[in-house]
Amino acid sequence: MRAQCDARDTWRNNSDDSLNRSTHCQCMCGPEYPKTTLGIGLHVNASQIRQLNVCWNSVYRKIFHYNRWESVKCCINGLGRMDSVHILAFQALIFWKSLMQSTNRTLYSTYMCFRRERDYMILLRTYNCTTTESIGILKSKVFEHYTSICAAREVTG
Repeated sequence: MRAQCDARDTWRNNSDDSLNRSTHCQCMCGPEYPKTTLGIGLHVNASQIRQLNVCWNSVYRKIFHYNRWESVKCCINGLGRMDSVHILAFQALIFWKSLMQSTNRTLYSTYMCFRRERDYMILLRTYNCTTTESIGILKSKVFEHYTSICAAREVTG
């Protein structure tokens, strides 16, 4: 199993194409990624989210020369990023938070209707949070969850 910092070391050791890799990673992980995935994140099932995550993991494998059977979770975490599953979960939390804080009666009523739904409750329970917390705290809790998954992988790997 590769170490977390392996991705950073790969960039440093391959200076001839480091600009190209940097550009790839910026395109793939830049600020537009969550925006483009948010639109689909709230309308897909868990299986489709996993499939999207597999696709993005393949992009990381290509950039950092990982084999298909090697996990890129710790590489992604070492870059200070999260996988698609966690990015979409964070975006969903932001969405629910915005509905809860909305001054628009219709949006707020929508939140009130769906706040007891199973998927919403699972989301809160999984990341041990509430939508009353700040966006920064929500992000840190989701990132902490992802980091704990990576740490467990390192121990078992």
